Amino acid sequence: MFKGKWIPYFQGVFTCHAPVKVHLDVQSSLPYSTFSVYNNDTGKQMPQVYNAHITFHFEPNDHGYTIMGHGTLNEAPSAYTEVQWQLTVLSSTADVFHICDSDMIESCRELPLPQSSKMHIDEIFIPNRRNILGGMQISVQREEYISFRAAATLPELEMEAILSTTLSEGGFQELGRCSGTGVLQWPYIKLESAHMPYSLRRAKTRSATSHANLTSPCPYWRTLTHAGFLTMFNLPSPFKAPRESVFSSARSLKTPRGPKASTKSKSMTKDKNKTEELYQPQPGDAYVELECSLAVGGGSQAKRDDERELQFAAERKSWDVFEPGRNLRGAQIRKEFRAEFLEALTPPPSESSQTVAEEIYEELEGEGKTFELSTESEVESTYLTMPEQLKDKFEPLYFVPLCTKEIESIRVTLTPGMLQAAVSTRNTNIEAALQRMSELQTYNEAYVLGRQKYRCQLLEKLFVDSQWKLELNQALEERDDAIAREVLQRSLSATKKKMEAKKK
Repeated sequence: MFKGKWIPYFQGVFTCHAPVKVHLDVQSSLPYSTFSVYNNDTGKQMPQVYNAHITFHFEPNDHGYTIMGHGTLNEAPSAYTEVQWQLTVLSSTADVFHICDSDMIESCRELPLPQSSKMHIDEIFIPNRRNILGGMQISVQREEYISFRAAATLPELEMEAILSTTLSEGGFQELGRCSGTGVLQWPYIKLESAHMPYSLRRAKTRSATSHANLTSPCPYWRTLTHAGFLTMFNLPSPFKAPRESVFSSARSLKTPRGPKASTKSKSMTKDKNKTEELYQPQPGDAYVELECSLAVGGGSQAKRDDERELQFAAERKSWDVFEPGRNLRGAQIRKEFRAEFLEALTPPPSESSQTVAEEIYEELEGEGKTFELSTESEVESTYLTMPEQLKDKFEPLYFVPLCTKEIESIRVTLTPGMLQAAVSTRNTNIEAALQRMSELQTYNEAYVLGRQKYRCQLLEKLFVDSQWKLELNQALEERDDAIAREVLQRSLSATKKKMEAKKK
């Protein structure tokens, strides 16, 4: 049972003992299913036509061939989905291409094809300086081949995944990276046991509408035809290190990582569980889906990367030592932030929606009466139940049960007195609204328009001629008129002379 649009079926390493041609076919209960074949020596995918019955030519190699199969859905299901699949392998020579425990065909023992186990994390985005969305930690006991996928709620969000390993000296080394827009798909990642953890980090988000691009470790994309599914090819050989564990997280490359603590306090574990329960994604939230596909029984384990939260918890404990009371103020700020942005509150009903039927229904409900429903009424009640997803989008109609159920015990008769009381209440509300409107108009004329008029008068007094006497203004106007008349007469006389000169 898997959650999400991407459902991995299987991922196994097949050993080739001799040159052979093999047909592969995947059948599933999902309408869209496909598989991919990778050469573990080169890290490249063997060419194939998408979602077709293909013949591959295999040659013996050192690390075998990895075959991964998965299915896709157009929309994420509302609940966990169970899928049935079947892989058919047809080879021209028997017992030369299969999953076994030895490279020698004489001493090998055939093993079953391991199924895929998907780790699904819904990581809500909490603003931070490095724009980190989230991450995973993967511990590997032996050579392992995994797939990674990330999908954001914003289809135009450009994301980047970074695969890195922590060195024994305390630093870390980047092994590869992959970027995409909206959906990030990294289908083939080869990991080996090491003293140093691998980190699959997701950071550096930025708004963009460009197509997905890859850096040097992921040279190019191949875009598939169904539902914009992206597949990545031609990965380089992975970093080799001694045996220990491999981790995958989502951190910036500028922050050094210290050694992992072997034990954790119970308080930190409780705080982490409370945090995970508190920040469950709601519709409309900014969050990202992180998914990692592992082989069942392959010796790999994946978990959510909580190192940043543990560091923050340790730092928060040390704040009170230097600045007493800081944690209490921070808790109050976080509580206000969650109440305003994260918790979906049901909007209260407006006063205008209150009706007589609603008031009567509330009175009947407050009296504590219990109603015994028959079998027919219980069947009818199923059609009156509103889904959980729609409760926040519609106002409750309390009078619907009174109009749809004919039960003597809850029948209500509207008397003329009740109607008269409703009319008088409505008239009172109208008069109060008119009175309020007149008060607002008076306030507008006195304080809004009046202040604007006063401001205009003050501005007029700032003009140059605002302080001159009336006689001076008249004299200046007469002077301007005389100058204008003189200029007009000169222009007319000059025009007249030109006309007379043309006639001569």
